[in-house]
Amino acid sequence: MVHSILERVRPEDIRMDPFPHVIVRDAVPRDYYEHLAATYPSLEQVAGPGELPSNKAYRLSAADVVENPAIDPAWREFFAYHCSPEFFAEFRAMWGAIVDRLYPNLEKDFGKPLSQFRTETRQPGAHNRDDNYRADITLDCQFAMNSPVRTVSSVRGPHVDRGLKLYAATFYFRPPGDDSEGGDLELYRFKDPRYHFDPNRPMDYYFVRNSPYPDLDVIPADQVECVDRIRYDANVLVFWINTPFSIHGVTPRGITNVPRRYINFVGECFAGPRHGFFVYRPEKPLWKRAYKRTKRTAQRLFGSRVASSSR
Repeated sequence: MVHSILERVRPEDIRMDPFPHVIVRDAVPRDYYEHLAATYPSLEQVAGPGELPSNKAYRLSAADVVENPAIDPAWREFFAYHCSPEFFAEFRAMWGAIVDRLYPNLEKDFGKPLSQFRTETRQPGAHNRDDNYRADITLDCQFAMNSPVRTVSSVRGPHVDRGLKLYAATFYFRPPGDDSEGGDLELYRFKDPRYHFDPNRPMDYYFVRNSPYPDLDVIPADQVECVDRIRYDANVLVFWINTPFSIHGVTPRGITNVPRRYINFVGECFAGPRHGFFVYRPEKPLWKRAYKRTKRTAQRLFGSRVASSSR
């Protein structure tokens, strides 16, 4: 039997400061977690063979897991469920009202409400893969590992995920015997009180045009303050809605030969008319983006005729 990462979450567990998120300790039943932990793939299975750079992130996505006979069946079932319409329905039941409040133009942009979104498993290649434009939202579940640390460092500092992501989550699988320090998840807010998250205000699509933060992909530490730190520990889940204020990062990890293990969850919308919920990087010229969207839409409607006529 598969267990959902949201099955123990109650509406009252959701926190809105510094952005919409929930922290769940003992996220799944202990015996279920212990089986998953005992059958977690090796670093070599996730990252490949050979010597690896210090403290680098490696991932293995659902598209490469669900049909993989080398992966334990419980994991394959777990991945399949968390990329399914059933899991997305579970997500909507818990987070739908918040999403609608933060992104009131969602139905206009997609031509349908969140309740009617069609899901598919996200394919490798992200926005460069045409398959990822067939559904309203693509779901992924990933084995994630940070390689052993030879120099004290953070795998990634304060940042906001890209704007086409609707939600994200991290589910920790710290192995027994890992006595390293650090590797905790921190949640931040901007120090400038003018840019604190307001749960009753719709998100600004062009946030950075009206703020002093030109690139949310890398935010200087002196511009943010830590609101909460979630210790890297076994069976701990952090789930959040992606917004321009959803700033998070990982604390430096001490020298260790033990990889940092977690499961990464993603819900991304590639096919929206504006390619995401907010923008924080310089974009391609408008005409190029419009042409690419139009061509993909035509290919979905008319198939190979469009591809052959455009050669």
